[in-house]
Amino acid sequence: MKTVGEKIAYLRKERKLSQEALGLEIGVSRSAIVKWEKGLMNPNVCCFFRLITYIIRKSYKTESRS
Repeated sequence: MKTVGEKIAYLRKERKLSQEALGLEIGVSRSAIVKWEKGLMNPNVCCFFRLITYIIRKSYKTESRS
């Protein structure tokens, strides 16, 4: 089973985002994204909510263009 960090990295790469770009989109630093992806820490509830909301919105926009 994938870790939270592995899932974040997978979703970020699937959307062709750099760690810095994702951080800017959800209001965290690039180093926070690095730590999440490496499993050094997990996002807090607020950051996790912003991350999921961003990914869902981005997915919806991509699907509606198809």
